[in-house]
Amino acid sequence: MLGAWLATGIAVAHAADTPARLREDEASIESKLHVPDGIEPGRYDVRCDLRVMENGKPRNIWCYAPDSAVPGKLVAAVLNATLRAKFVPATRDGKPAQVHMMLMVRTVITDDEPLVLVLPNDGVEHARLGLFYIAPQRFNLFAWNARYRLPHSPVRKLSDSAVYWQELSIDEHGKVTQAKLTNGSDAPLPEIAEQMRWLIDHMQFLPGFVDGKPVSMRYVEPFIAP
Repeated sequence: MLGAWLATGIAVAHAADTPARLREDEASIESKLHVPDGIEPGRYDVRCDLRVMENGKPRNIWCYAPDSAVPGKLVAAVLNATLRAKFVPATRDGKPAQVHMMLMVRTVITDDEPLVLVLPNDGVEHARLGLFYIAPQRFNLFAWNARYRLPHSPVRKLSDSAVYWQELSIDEHGKVTQAKLTNGSDAPLPEIAEQMRWLIDHMQFLPGFVDGKPVSMRYVEPFIAP
């Protein structure tokens, strides 16, 4: 663990706030995804984080595979489908709002047609909350980690570079109650801990939801250091 702190001063979400949601029509990720041929049978998870605009269009998408066994061509296909998909936008104080959203695309390759399931979370709370919860979504600081990512490769594998993880605990009001920064590789630590602390102190979250009700949960977001 590289650092841990309590975050204070985070704005509490209002009752009129609602999260961005996946669509289930021809604009959905499932409808846009063309699974490449030649992938070995098995289950493959691809995670993406993105900004959902007020009109439901995605921006600033980054997709990655936590498991190095996931074919790169599948990660690229998920990214392409997400770029062309649309979402139900979030609302803040009853008005459409931009949010940073986490999602996961689970693809099961069988001898028949591939099965695709898109989830509004990154899977970190599946054991506790099941598959279909909505992960917390961030209202602001959309480019806070852009300087650390490798801009030429939005589908770069996590194993290729120095990966750092911000792990937050977000309560049912959208307030960050715990936070830590961890290193996912043996690469030297750049001097970013204090900047990360300032950023997390200023993040504003919509809480996670289970069955339409706000629930406290973990939030994990990676970034890649150059």
